[in-house]
Amino acid sequence: MRTRLRGAMLSIEVDDEEHNLDTTSVTITNEEAEDDVVTFADLAEGAGRDWFLDIVALQSTDAQSLWTFNWDNSGDTVAVTVAPHGNETPTDDQPHFHCPEVEVGPPPDLGGEAGRENTWTYENQWRIRSGKPTKVTE
Repeated sequence: MRTRLRGAMLSIEVDDEEHNLDTTSVTITNEEAEDDVVTFADLAEGAGRDWFLDIVALQSTDAQSLWTFNWDNSGDTVAVTVAPHGNETPTDDQPHFHCPEVEVGPPPDLGGEAGRENTWTYENQWRIRSGKPTKVTE
């Protein structure tokens, strides 16, 4: 049986700062690029796709929170590593995915619906400028 990825252990580092305390969903996605001209060389290098990091996270104005980082650094370029197994060291069976140039998304939402038990979250999309993430196994 193959090892299944489950939603229990994911780790995300933004500029070497761990943010798994804040995130409830992290997804690396891609879609067809909107470039008007793609060469065969571009395609061989994985071009022709736009890559994104879709994030859902807790709203927190704590100084070290991802919300604050997103608010203060919107539009900046950062390095991001996603470890879908939550492991500290990548292996062949539990790789990390490194994105050296990611544009931090727009300032995140603030606020939400009233209720003593409601926890406010926000959704944000960060563009992976460096293209397809690198699968790291060692």
